[in-house]
Amino acid sequence: MRPKSELNGNLPRKMGRPSWIPPDLSVVEELAARGNTLDQIAILLGCKRATLFERKRHYSDFADAIERGRAKGIDKVENVVYQAAINGSIPAATFYLDRRGGWGQRLEVTGKDGGPITLAAMREQFADVIEGTAKPVSKKKAKQITNESDSD
Repeated sequence: MRPKSELNGNLPRKMGRPSWIPPDLSVVEELAARGNTLDQIAILLGCKRATLFERKRHYSDFADAIERGRAKGIDKVENVVYQAAINGSIPAATFYLDRRGGWGQRLEVTGKDGGPITLAAMREQFADVIEGTAKPVSKKKAKQITNESDSD
């Protein structure tokens, strides 16, 4: 039998962690919609990160509320960017088309005459740096470099 507490008379004193009371799912959804990370949601709900992950695994309604909230938050921001693009904001239009329209700017880097980049070409281009003949940035740095190479 559990020991009795002086504060609550004859009622047995509860020991251990308090049982988990599921939070209002609309609150969880709103926290996720605002872009909070799972760590931040755990802190705001007053539980540990591990508890939040455990509850997500065991309670599908809880996990669904987080996913719904994230989707709603993304949808709200996406609508704002979309409206800004429609209203003539060039940066918003560019951003929207890059992300949603597949217009991403791509940069292709090639070697000499459009060929592949090779290690030999890089050695040739940066030979003075590799061989240590490049001009040092400062005298102090040069002294450090020469001292380190002497000890090898």
